[in-house]
Amino acid sequence: MTFTLSLRIACSRILNRLGFATLLVDPAGDDNSVLYTAKEAGAGGEAISIAYATPAVQATTTVAVVGNAITVTPGTKARMVVTGTLTSDGSTPVVFPLLSYLEIYNTRAKYADTSGNYACVWTGFGWALYDDVSGVGWDSSESVVTPDLVTSWSPSGAATGTPIITAGVSSAAQVIAAVNASTPAAALVTASESGASTGPVAAVAADFLTLIPANALTLDGIVLTLDGETLTLD
Repeated sequence: MTFTLSLRIACSRILNRLGFATLLVDPAGDDNSVLYTAKEAGAGGEAISIAYATPAVQATTTVAVVGNAITVTPGTKARMVVTGTLTSDGSTPVVFPLLSYLEIYNTRAKYADTSGNYACVWTGFGWALYDDVSGVGWDSSESVVTPDLVTSWSPSGAATGTPIITAGVSSAAQVIAAVNASTPAAALVTASESGASTGPVAAVAADFLTLIPANALTLDGIVLTLDGETLTLD
């Protein structure tokens, strides 16, 4: 089977032409566009609007729905990037993947990678940054709200080096997850990837989903033509 067009985008455009309104939200920056598709067919989908508010100082990515208006508020502390010259034994480098907000743990935000092997958590007494793969970590007793505010880390075990943690804005993937997890938002739309979704989002003014006339869909045997682009299945 050969695809000359992204299957995900092709399917969404097919749905649009079959009566499901869509909107591609593409904030400033790279790898952060999100495709929104109305749950119900018909002109009602064109009453749905999507907006991204200015990112707030929070770990979560929140979604508010008023009528048919969906507003996403990204967090400026939704992700944590760990850098620094870190080792597990004085010579073997420790490289942390991107840590994303996972949940509230012991009253504060917990950050972890997708595997769960790397994380930064509030223990109730201090912050702990750990690498379960190497079995090492770093600790801080500073009672700050998020780990990027920690100014002093102490290595535990054979670990060496000083972590530098920088906060990051919610990614497109986090926006997708938040919208689809919101009961009122998910009743109106489905959010999906449009290319890579690893980049941070930014504020975007409200815009409405739109329908494309059904006669814009052309079927020619097994070749599907969409706005001059061709999806070939063989």
